[in-house]
Amino acid sequence: SVYLALLFQELVDPSATESGLSVQCFSFGAPGTCSLDVARSLRSNIFSFCHADDLVPRLSFGHILELHDRAVAAGAGTSPCRQTSFPQHEHRKLFSAGRCF
Repeated sequence: SVYLALLFQELVDPSATESGLSVQCFSFGAPGTCSLDVARSLRSNIFSFCHADDLVPRLSFGHILELHDRAVAAGAGTSPCRQTSFPQHEHRKLFSAGRCF
């Protein structure tokens, strides 16, 4: 739904936007599909709804790799809390587009 909204947004004539026509998307439980920068840039057009602790909208390959590294660090006896982020996985993380509720 997010990609379709982006495609429709490209198709809308810029002069139509001035007359009040805009494309908005409401997604429910959609998986992460955007980088953090793109997700933030879509906050005015896309509204993503997640239920409580639903993993689908919050999980991506980068998040799985970070979880693995935290588990390995905990198993090795080092505190994973000392290193709050694992920057080597940041480029692999995907986020839900737009404003999340």
